[in-house]
Amino acid sequence: MFNFDALPVTIDIIICTRNRPHDMERTLHSILGQSLAPTRVLIVDSGTQRADYRFFEQAFTAAQIGLRVIESEAGLTHQRNRGIEVVQSDLVCFIDDDVILEDAYLRSIQDTFVADTEGKIGGVTGRITNHHFTPGLISTFIRRTFFLPIVSAGELLPSGFVNGISQTIDNAVAVGWLSGCNMTYRREVFTLERFDETLRGYSYAEDVDFSVRVGKNFQLLYQPAARLEHCVSPINRLNDYHRAKMFVPNHRYLFKKNFPQTMRNRLAHYLSLIGVLLQKLILEKSFAGFRGALSGIASKAHPKETRHS
Repeated sequence: MFNFDALPVTIDIIICTRNRPHDMERTLHSILGQSLAPTRVLIVDSGTQRADYRFFEQAFTAAQIGLRVIESEAGLTHQRNRGIEVVQSDLVCFIDDDVILEDAYLRSIQDTFVADTEGKIGGVTGRITNHHFTPGLISTFIRRTFFLPIVSAGELLPSGFVNGISQTIDNAVAVGWLSGCNMTYRREVFTLERFDETLRGYSYAEDVDFSVRVGKNFQLLYQPAARLEHCVSPINRLNDYHRAKMFVPNHRYLFKKNFPQTMRNRLAHYLSLIGVLLQKLILEKSFAGFRGALSGIASKAHPKETRHS
């Protein structure tokens, strides 16, 4: 257990990226603007198109921040684990390559861990200020009936899905999972857990899988004072058909892996598969997504057999 009373608490940031140089540069600029500088930034890059790292090496050196670029094979979970191999700081912050941190983001995260004198908190996620979702009546009915995610307080659902974290919550609250676009863990967490490299390529729900496992030994917290924008780059995104086809086997795999296989949970899970079909067809009006989800349900493929790089 790290003694966070012995300040300063050090923070490493890990950013996994692939062919998003312009998004990455914007993210790196937001790190340079932090009121509390990280100790190091580790960029795990699997792409062929890269940001101007030479410029940022100079800027980060001037700001007394270490910067290291690690070349990696593609795959989000693999890239996250590559970063974990070389972290040295007390806290490890994962952010996506398409986020913009507000200037007090890291300070708010650090303060949250420092205030936890008993060391119960294992991970913290912040407030995504530009994500707002208000479902209509039909959407709410389908989601609640078929155990699909709604926007709430980050609860785990018996179906294997998780509720979203409402960005209108103004107080720090315990949650069941952390958002992969911004999540910070105590380094000791990685002596117990690593990201599941069975989830290849786009790695749907790798953040849920990892944080749920961490949550069995530590508390997970949503800290609204740690603010950021997630700009959700369109680059390297799957189309509706392939996203839905990948989505279902991963959902099935993670449900069996992380949730008790009780009769109640299994019934909720099977209902959620029907709900996914209704969501694609009725709520999203995506016939391609419907066909992809149907193909995923019919398939017995394991996530490692589903290519979605």
